[in-house]
Amino acid sequence: MFVGAEKRRFKRRPKMTGSSSDNSADIEFLAGCQFGAWRHDEKEWAPPTNLEWAQLANPHLVMARVAWLTMYKSKSELVEMVSGMEDANIAESTIENIAGSAEFFEGFAALLRGAEARLLSAASVLALSAETKPTID
Repeated sequence: MFVGAEKRRFKRRPKMTGSSSDNSADIEFLAGCQFGAWRHDEKEWAPPTNLEWAQLANPHLVMARVAWLTMYKSKSELVEMVSGMEDANIAESTIENIAGSAEFFEGFAALLRGAEARLLSAASVLALSAETKPTID
């Protein structure tokens, strides 16, 4: 289990080279984090295969696109849009699909943040062992 870094968010990602000591505490923190390798059981979750990704495009990637488009509409535009969707009985299912896709992607975000923290921890060990002074751009 990875202890610490997955809950600590940095305003900027520490750099492993340079001459500034502005983030040396972050580098030391990351280098000190302990974790072990996951052990995969065939019964547990794994990321989708390429074929499965193609099948997941609808609804998840479609809903990501709808969500993106939604963010560029004013409230009055959305009221009008939802009104038209109500007439076709698709507003509720669209909202449910967006919520479901958000939940679907949260797991991926957590996985990616964990991998980022582990790689930063490993790189921090190397940075400290090479006695480089990390900087933040």
